[in-house]
Amino acid sequence: IAGSLPEKIETTIFCGMTPLQATLYGQATDAMGKPVEGSTDRRVTAFETIIRVKQICNHPALGFDSNFDPYTSGKFISLADLARSIDRAGDHLLVFTQFQKMAEPIAIHLQRVMNRPAAVVDGPLSTKKRDQIVAEFQSGQGPGALVLTYEVGGVGLNLTTASNVILFDRPWNRAVEEQAIDRAFR
Repeated sequence: IAGSLPEKIETTIFCGMTPLQATLYGQATDAMGKPVEGSTDRRVTAFETIIRVKQICNHPALGFDSNFDPYTSGKFISLADLARSIDRAGDHLLVFTQFQKMAEPIAIHLQRVMNRPAAVVDGPLSTKKRDQIVAEFQSGQGPGALVLTYEVGGVGLNLTTASNVILFDRPWNRAVEEQAIDRAFR
């Protein structure tokens, strides 16, 4: 079977930061190693800073509030361009994120730009509901896009209706990325 599959085409797209993202990014990196406000002992660690800047690069609201204005994130702006192109071609899309809190805002954004439903498949979703969403997606009659967390979407799902996979943020583990991509590439 593997010999009959077309080659994967992987494209890296670099997204610029909005001015708000750049400001928050600078503040986060400047705070590394400094005491946390309200605490005398605890300092911001490198790991905490890495997670925070990853969140800022996804969307400046992540971790702060729920105002996911798509125009305050370079990634949301780039995602809109990609999704419109995929939608015009009539293709289906998978988007993976490592932050569960990002899944719903991404799905809402995709619905707006693609003018068709997008669904979230993440940890809190019941098995019955997940199976229903996947079946509708696979039939071509359901959502045009699925937004999945790596943990849920990395194992046991065949989503071959999708011809496009976007890794919205990278888990820094190539094996996890390959598992996510291979949900569609079978």
